[in-house]
Amino acid sequence: FCCGPPAACRPRAPMPNFSLKVKAELENVTDLSVPEDFVFFLKVRCGHCGEVCPNVVGVDPNNKDEMAGSRGEANLVIKCKFCSRENSVNVVSMSGVYTHDDSEASRFVELAVFDCRGVELCEFEPRSGWRCTGNGTSSVFDDVDLSDDFADYDDKASSAVGIANFEHKIDKSGGGGKGKGKKK
Repeated sequence: FCCGPPAACRPRAPMPNFSLKVKAELENVTDLSVPEDFVFFLKVRCGHCGEVCPNVVGVDPNNKDEMAGSRGEANLVIKCKFCSRENSVNVVSMSGVYTHDDSEASRFVELAVFDCRGVELCEFEPRSGWRCTGNGTSSVFDDVDLSDDFADYDDKASSAVGIANFEHKIDKSGGGGKGKGKKK
C-alpha cells in the first residue's frame, strides 16, 4: 500500500466553507455593510470531537496567526479544550452589502464566507462595527450596533434612519476556499 490501507489513499473531501447571511428592515437606509476592519464574533464547534467552545471568539480578517507545525497562517487559530486539536478559520471573502432592495424583498444576502479547518461555525453575534448609508444622502453611520434595533437621525435628509428585525444565519457553502465577492 502506498500510504496505508486503500481507504487511506483516497483524497480527502474539501472542508466546507460557511457563509454568513443577513436580512433586516432598512428605514431610510440604502445599504448595510461590514467595513474591512470588522471583527466577526462567532461560536465554534470542534469538527473532531463535537465540543462547542463555551466562549464566543473574534475572527478578524486583518489578523494572521501562525499555525503550529505548519507554514500556514489563519485569521483565527484555536485549540479545542476537550480533544486538544488545533483548528483554524479564515475569512475568504467579505462581499458585504445588504441593500434597500434586499430589504424590500425580505431576502437573505451573503456578507462573508469563512474557510473552516477542523471547526464548524454554529452561532454569530452581530454586536457593533457595522456601517450603513442614509437614503438619498452620503451620510455614513459607522460603528452601528446591531445587537438590538438601530435608530439615528440623518441631518442631511432631515429624517430618521433605522435598522430593525435584524436576522442572520450561517450556512455550509461548499468547500475549497472559493467564496463569492471581494477577496480578502
